[in-house]
Amino acid sequence: MKEKLFSLLGTLIFFGLTHQLSAQDVIESSIGEEFFNVETWITKPLTKDYKLSIFSLNTAERNLDLDQTNFMSYTIVSYDLFKGFGPTVGTRILKDRVVALGGPQYTYYSERFLFTANFTSEFKSSPDFEFFSILQGRPKLNEKLDGFLQGQFSFNFNSDQHLLSFQYLRIGADLGMIQTGLAFNQFQFGEDWDYDIQPGLFLRLEFK
Repeated sequence: MKEKLFSLLGTLIFFGLTHQLSAQDVIESSIGEEFFNVETWITKPLTKDYKLSIFSLNTAERNLDLDQTNFMSYTIVSYDLFKGFGPTVGTRILKDRVVALGGPQYTYYSERFLFTANFTSEFKSSPDFEFFSILQGRPKLNEKLDGFLQGQFSFNFNSDQHLLSFQYLRIGADLGMIQTGLAFNQFQFGEDWDYDIQPGLFLRLEFK
């Protein structure tokens, strides 16, 4: 319990600094038997016609079994050429490296549905590739309550083999500014696709 409290304190300080630097749209915390995770999304149009926009995803995850914390920052700037399709460029910052990347992207957004996907390549001679997407729905359950369904998917590979894939699934209720429910984090590693499943709970705050 003490370890989880220290993890919470450290990640809140980290994302408190992030919030001071930019407008913050979403902050989510999820917790399970093996992990504690905090994630923020920052989305912002850069032009009045919404053609140019920025998306930044920042995560801090504490693995309680391995006694380690991993940080990742993923930021892309996208241009809408035609009905959500266009190019994107950005960076991924990890504990041990910073990479520039770019590729095509597509985004569709409505009041109750969001889909965004991009396929990016690192800008280097032997690049890693990633297919990344977010699928989100808010079905109406009754007159007073909406559901909340979200999947975050990533598939990473190079010219030789599969590197890492993950699926973050969220199933719960949308209570306006708050979304909460069940969390399922799934991972597949390396050429043999060794996998790990981490069930838990999530609490999400959305600022509009």
